Amino acid sequence: MEKIDKQIIKIIDDTEKDFKGETNYEDLREASEIYKEMIKLGIIKKRGYSLLSIDQTNIKQPTFNSQ
Repeated sequence: MEKIDKQIIKIIDDTEKDFKGETNYEDLREASEIYKEMIKLGIIKKRGYSLLSIDQTNIKQPTFNSQ
């Protein structure tokens, strides 16, 4: 039985082959590379949910205008 990481890599490779040559795919790939470069240069921060810390993301208690 293959390890899960090898299966994922194979699926990604197969998917890339399927989309190779499509203009939308190539544009998204280029935009992704530019985005990564801008993060390295410190121009922008990596996007993501930064309002809560990792250990607080599972809390389901809503809070409204509390101080």
